Amino acid sequence: MQRVTIRSARGAGVLAATILVSGMAAFMGRTVSISLPAIQAEFGAAVSQLQWVITVYALVLATFTLISGRMCDAYGTRGVFLGGIGLFGAGAVAAAASGSMAMLIASQVVLGLGGMLMLPACLALINLTFAEDHKGAAIGLWAGVGAAFGVLGLLTGGLVVEVWGWRGGFWLLAPLAGMAWLLARRSVPPVPPAGSRQISLGSSLALAAGLLGLAYALINGPGLGWGHPAVVAGGAAAAAGAALFRRAERVSPTPLVPHGFVASSGVFWPNAVTFFLYFALNGLYVFLIVFFQEVFGLPPSRAGMGLLPPSLAVMLLSGWFGRQADRRGARGFIVAGTGLTALGMAWVAAAPAGATYLRHFLPPLLTIGLGMALFVAPLTKLAVAVRDEHSGVASGLNNTVARVSGLLAMALLGGVLATAFGQGLDGTGLSSVVAEALQQQPALGTAVLPADLSPEEGAAIARLVAAARLGAYHWTMGVNAAFAGVSFLLSAVMLKRGGYTDMRGSTWWTAWRCR
Repeated sequence: MQRVTIRSARGAGVLAATILVSGMAAFMGRTVSISLPAIQAEFGAAVSQLQWVITVYALVLATFTLISGRMCDAYGTRGVFLGGIGLFGAGAVAAAASGSMAMLIASQVVLGLGGMLMLPACLALINLTFAEDHKGAAIGLWAGVGAAFGVLGLLTGGLVVEVWGWRGGFWLLAPLAGMAWLLARRSVPPVPPAGSRQISLGSSLALAAGLLGLAYALINGPGLGWGHPAVVAGGAAAAAGAALFRRAERVSPTPLVPHGFVASSGVFWPNAVTFFLYFALNGLYVFLIVFFQEVFGLPPSRAGMGLLPPSLAVMLLSGWFGRQADRRGARGFIVAGTGLTALGMAWVAAAPAGATYLRHFLPPLLTIGLGMALFVAPLTKLAVAVRDEHSGVASGLNNTVARVSGLLAMALLGGVLATAFGQGLDGTGLSSVVAEALQQQPALGTAVLPADLSPEEGAAIARLVAAARLGAYHWTMGVNAAFAGVSFLLSAVMLKRGGYTDMRGSTWWTAWRCR
């Protein structure tokens, strides 16, 4: 009876607190990206330092989120949630007050630790608070308003930086974090720990080392080269961490992931779909902005605004589709959503030379947005459709899968881009000096060329570079679309084979074996 009372009386407050928290994280991500030139101007920072301002936050999230999910179950989701908000606010203040690049990067670590505590707790709280027939609507509203904060960051981040400087965005986060903490303290009910308070130290260290090594290798591989000793060491640490984690989990009485959890609770397939989908979505949001500018000639402001349609579609429609999925079942929505997303990704990848935004990009981006709005709530709901005592683990696992797939997308697609661009210049008759200069990344052929080129040579090089850029675009976005296509095929196969069963009873594996 107490559980019913909590769910019905405090649902609105819990939803408001979780929306504000996820919105803060989305707003920060957009604003920090816009702030990088101002940060570089103030500190005279190297490009590698600016890269760490962005990546260290994602690195901490990818490394420790699964541990956070286990902490929710072991110590109570409310305490973890409040602690994460407090750390996030402290990190924002530290970032705003930074007097050096080292302090700014360190503050991103604190922000990441706060994010890794509070973000998985958001989903766990929604899962614990709302009844089964209202969960999809709640998750859809949570995702939709979170997307709205991301849109707000795109629209106002530049204005905040122009008016208050790059520190203004971080100062703005501090009172928002205070509001979220007070709202959560008042609205989120105490949820008693559901399991042992002991967390396997061996599993935690192995997981942290493995994911840290993997993330380091993925982030630095494209820049340093995959054969660089530091990158190889990161890959070796990832492999060793995975082996040690498996062993530690097998012998520990309190594993981070309960024995047989992935198979018996039916969370494998929604996380598999999540992996391929979020790879494609991360690739779209990061690389399409680059291609808008480098291949299709859009200015930076229009390139950023060009990706608003998918975010707006999620913001406006995901809550409604979540309610419909609660009433009619998740299966059709997930298959239709992943199918539309894959179609839109392939449509984007097929853009020809001289493509215009309204004709060649707006329709597929709207298609992708509709697909995202269809699948985001039901897929997330099924990923955490477990017993209450495992809610934190399920949420942490789903967040970890999404973070790692994003890191993999940056590394793999960055390598595809560089390789395709280089191959596009091979055999074109360019001198070795010019070809080497053109392949000095990260931009697609923006290196300074020799000054003694004739106008005819310059025009010929411009045509060759344009063709190489277009080829790199088609290859990169084509690989990205293939990942979206795999997510659709996986969803359709699991539907056909009976994988969408009662997630608290029969599993996808049982259905597969009994077919």
